[in-house]
Amino acid sequence: MLYICNVTLGTPPQQLRLHVDTGSSDLWVHSRNVSFLNPYIRPTSGYYDAHASSTANYLNSTFKIAYHDSTGASGIYMKDTLGIGGRLVPGFQFGVAYSSNSPDAVLGLGFPAIESQVLWFGRRPYPNLPYALVGAGLIRKPAYSMWLYDRGSAGSILFGGINKSKFHAPLVPLPLQPPRKKDAHLKVVITHVTLEKSGRRTRVRGNDTLPATAIVDTGSTFTYLPSAVVASLAENIGAVFRPALKSYVAPCRYKDANLTINVTLYSRLTISITARELFLGMSPKRPLAQRVMRNGEPACLFGFVPTTSGNVVLGDTFLRSVYAVYDLHSKQISMAAIKLSNEPDNIVEIQ
Repeated sequence: MLYICNVTLGTPPQQLRLHVDTGSSDLWVHSRNVSFLNPYIRPTSGYYDAHASSTANYLNSTFKIAYHDSTGASGIYMKDTLGIGGRLVPGFQFGVAYSSNSPDAVLGLGFPAIESQVLWFGRRPYPNLPYALVGAGLIRKPAYSMWLYDRGSAGSILFGGINKSKFHAPLVPLPLQPPRKKDAHLKVVITHVTLEKSGRRTRVRGNDTLPATAIVDTGSTFTYLPSAVVASLAENIGAVFRPALKSYVAPCRYKDANLTINVTLYSRLTISITARELFLGMSPKRPLAQRVMRNGEPACLFGFVPTTSGNVVLGDTFLRSVYAVYDLHSKQISMAAIKLSNEPDNIVEIQ
């Protein structure tokens, strides 16, 4: 599952569709002559042709990025005019991939401290998109709010603002965990996880492994928690582990079950995630044996996965239930439960 932002690059503008990722910090695109390491990759984001832009500016700087799912890209950095939301940012720096094994170009929105040129080459950070928007005078602070609810085509990113009609107050400020060297991801603390079935709370084992620091990452489809917590949730729900998938599966009809997982952050905010958001369908390209339960009924992936790397991650299966405000200047994330309504927008500036 991906969340997409439409942008343009160059003069005249070239249309691109970028995967929104709070877990990284570079905006990068595929070059017109990119070489894919896997010949079966079909890019979804479009291509950037520097030769077709009168405002393109080559930089003497190498670009390289790698993600936890083993995808990545390499090439060079360039500057060109970026268009987003009907506004222009001249001289915006971004990566151009000449080699890639990812079908998706990426819009990274994290701290500049984890940009490619910082992590790989020890250079100083550059103003990535949130900071470039400030530099262009388009927003007051390097901050943005996101609503990722995925029924239909709903969802939005609002740079420099908050849409009060999209969440249930209060909007609770949560401090980001202090960054370590080469690790400046957006992180909060999970203090407790509970499960409710048919309105009754069920004991979840593994809470003794909490609190845990968790990366807030829209680039991750799944939420990764300590193994003991996920195993207990799965047992209580009736999901079974599939080693080939490295995930738990359950009958897809569980999407309509009366169950809720509650995730508490900093012992001050609890986000409730309903069954509708917890089970994900599988690609028809997967072997049939993986896509069905033993009795033959359709199987869905359980959206909470045991971490194997040690990294705890709040991915899209958590974030679809949240309205989040990412304030890079104040080093905090504010969260509230999303509101599903047709209320008129009520947008205020982030001060």
